Amino acid sequence: MNLNQLKKEVEGYINQSHDLTVEYRKTEADLLDKVDKQLRGKKEVRNELDEKKAKMNDLLTTKANDLQDKIERVKANELAKIEETTEQVTADTLAELNLLEQLDLTGQDIDQYINKFKRTPLAMRKLQEISKDKGLMNQFPPTRQEYLNVILGRMNTSIDRFRIPNTSSHEVKLEMLKDGAIRSLNEDVEAYESL
Repeated sequence: MNLNQLKKEVEGYINQSHDLTVEYRKTEADLLDKVDKQLRGKKEVRNELDEKKAKMNDLLTTKANDLQDKIERVKANELAKIEETTEQVTADTLAELNLLEQLDLTGQDIDQYINKFKRTPLAMRKLQEISKDKGLMNQFPPTRQEYLNVILGRMNTSIDRFRIPNTSSHEVKLEMLKDGAIRSLNEDVEAYESL
């Protein structure tokens, strides 16, 4: 399983949690309406709603635990890929970095080298030192390992947030939370893949 497949499963989980919550709220409104019309008893309806909520929570908790196990497996796979694709500092790279130390560079020059050395962590560290020593204010991207940890942490947070449905919120708010979480996952994975 790769990061994109995991993202799709987490999106599916968020959608499922949302759909179950909306369905629960509709059932709750319908049953409470029947109580108001004295077609059903309060205790009977409360028991039915509690049972439905417990089943929903059990289902989501089981799926959340499964997803968290998958997150750990994906993390191990991605770290192995990062290790395989990390470039080592060569004598040519070192010579180039030493030359850069001696030149009068601009922020744009550093940006070009950031892109060139983004898969060489030691070269990036040296480039950061050069940028700092020259007083340049370049934005250095996080390492792929750092960003992977951020993404997987956010996935875990999303899973936890949707593990226990918020049955007291309005449907519009639930929709906004769902859409925001999914959009954030997509942006995170896209940014990670560009590193």
